[in-house]
Amino acid sequence: MGTGQYMCEWALCQRFFETPAGVLNHISKLHLSAIVNDGTCMWEGCDGLRRKKWSLYTHIQDRHCTEHALKAAALRRQQLQNVPGGGGLIPQGVNAGPTPPAPVYPHDAAIQAIRRFSIKPPYPELMEPKEGPVTKHIRLTSSLILRNLARYSAVGRTCIKRHEGQLAYVALSPVESSTAISNCLWELHQHH
Repeated sequence: MGTGQYMCEWALCQRFFETPAGVLNHISKLHLSAIVNDGTCMWEGCDGLRRKKWSLYTHIQDRHCTEHALKAAALRRQQLQNVPGGGGLIPQGVNAGPTPPAPVYPHDAAIQAIRRFSIKPPYPELMEPKEGPVTKHIRLTSSLILRNLARYSAVGRTCIKRHEGQLAYVALSPVESSTAISNCLWELHQHH
């Protein structure tokens, strides 16, 4: 059985170890080595949820093999030993406490968690809609034409100055043509 205060509660293994790292090492070598892809946590009183191998390893490391969790389990066993008629170890098949009901997760729980913590713009209603490839090319071509008119034509500069406010809005928007429009506005103010 071994000595120590930290006990492996994996499928009633009940081996004792000196350190939490010893318990984790034992679990990874003995209990998890046979798992190829998916596995279920067999720790006494755990949720029994199927997990990928490394997700299961992380779950055991974070949930069951921390010093705090193992000390709490040791304290629980000690309290059971002090109860009249509860001397010795926990009998095989008897749980230390009521087993909590297994949580039910939706099939897309991982995607929901990723979406919940992904960075979102603070005001999506103020964001420009995504440009399609045709719109992008038309807008870029027209921006380059306006820039050339502002650079090489005095009449063109006069006509473009009437729409300077709209051009400034486009220049500050996150579209590909904004650089060409900024150059157009620069050309307008170079030729006063």
